Amino acid sequence: MRPPCLALGYKQPMASDSRTYRDVTRSTLEKLRAALAQANVPLPPGESGNISSRGFSGSFQFDAGAQTLQLTIDQSPPLVPKAMVWGAIDKAIGEARKD
Repeated sequence: MRPPCLALGYKQPMASDSRTYRDVTRSTLEKLRAALAQANVPLPPGESGNISSRGFSGSFQFDAGAQTLQLTIDQSPPLVPKAMVWGAIDKAIGEARKD
């Protein structure tokens, strides 16, 4: 039996979770942006913004001088573990770093 909040379609609240990726160049960010767009998770133009797609929401902040990218996940579907989301992001950033 599902908990009442899931039976009614409510999303369970999730604490925000952030990660900072180092050695992220503008080129890496643009490659990541293209890869995420193909997965229907658009990363807005610019160096910061909000992300919202397919039950996920969060934000990003890119610092070109420090070459860092901070990603925050505020909301995800209840049956998607955070570890799975971060694993997919880690893989996407790794691919974007390749020349």
